[in-house]
Amino acid sequence: RRPSKPSGRHEAVSKILEGMRAQHGVVATAQDEHGGLAVDVFVELPDGREIAVEVDGPSHYCAAADADDDAWKRPLGHTLLKRRLLAATGLEPVSVPYFEWDRIPHWSSMERERYLQRKLGIRETLEYDGGDWSAFKPIE
Repeated sequence: RRPSKPSGRHEAVSKILEGMRAQHGVVATAQDEHGGLAVDVFVELPDGREIAVEVDGPSHYCAAADADDDAWKRPLGHTLLKRRLLAATGLEPVSVPYFEWDRIPHWSSMERERYLQRKLGIRETLEYDGGDWSAFKPIE
């Protein structure tokens, strides 16, 4: 396997997941390998679920033919195949698409954590410094 350098998005997602360890017992390992497949971030949750978090950049999606066309949000074949292969190894694949991640302000780690909480299906209430909290709400 060819070594690759993680993108800034990948590093940001890894950092937020590692920060979720104290409150939720999330164990995140960046650039892991599972069943011969490279995984961007391998996550073990306290409930026993094993999740492969894939940070999917623009090269994982169709090119935009028209700015108003949502077809560009459709994953390419190699991305869908990898998700299926990860699921076949017993992992739960979770995609973090660049067009969702990039909408969250880079200075708002709380919002990024809330986003990942919903993507991973962590249902406990998140508590932050200053008394702020966040309850689970499914992503629509």
